[in-house]
Amino acid sequence: MKAAPPSEKNARNLKKAGWVCAGLSALSLLAGIVWGTSWLGLGLMHLGFHSIFMMTFLLAFVALILFTNATSTRQDAKAYDFQPELFATDRIFLIGSSGIVVIIVALYAYFW
Repeated sequence: MKAAPPSEKNARNLKKAGWVCAGLSALSLLAGIVWGTSWLGLGLMHLGFHSIFMMTFLLAFVALILFTNATSTRQDAKAYDFQPELFATDRIFLIGSSGIVVIIVALYAYFW
């Protein structure tokens, strides 16, 4: 079934998010090589830091999915179509939710 192409704005946002995920994937790969192995003598393997490679591949797959969705011209007949505008939030929500995440991270860091 031929899919309706994403709007130019949505395609741009998907590609931008894909590049962000690809960059974070490269960054986590670098962190995994530095701290997740004993190659450079900085290994934190006793903390399980080598598991960051799972995050590397997760972010790489998400980047691939985002790039593919931005350029896809075919759609599964059972695919659920939604509009990203349904999930639009304002700056106040962003600041509040970021504050909650910072508080949770601080609590975990303190009580760990």
